[in-house]
Amino acid sequence: TERRILLELEKPVGEGMAAELAKALEPLGGTVAECHQHRVVVSYQREGAAPALTQCLLSRLPVSDIVLEKADIDSMVASIYRRSSAEQSAGST
Repeated sequence: TERRILLELEKPVGEGMAAELAKALEPLGGTVAECHQHRVVVSYQREGAAPALTQCLLSRLPVSDIVLEKADIDSMVASIYRRSSAEQSAGST
């Protein structure tokens, strides 16, 4: 299940911040989905990755608000449907 960490920042991030964050978050299981002005969005799937990712982000960015969210129900249903369809297709060959 895809999860996201949404950050609103006190100050806009610089040009090189997305690359710096990507390098720091990758070993922890996170990817930078968005990094623009006062907003950063990190996505991850690894269970239990949120605390380490959050600590990494808070130590590098001037965060004014943070939200941790799981994928919405529509995304989960679509994922299950795609997985089921792929398994059926693989079984019919």
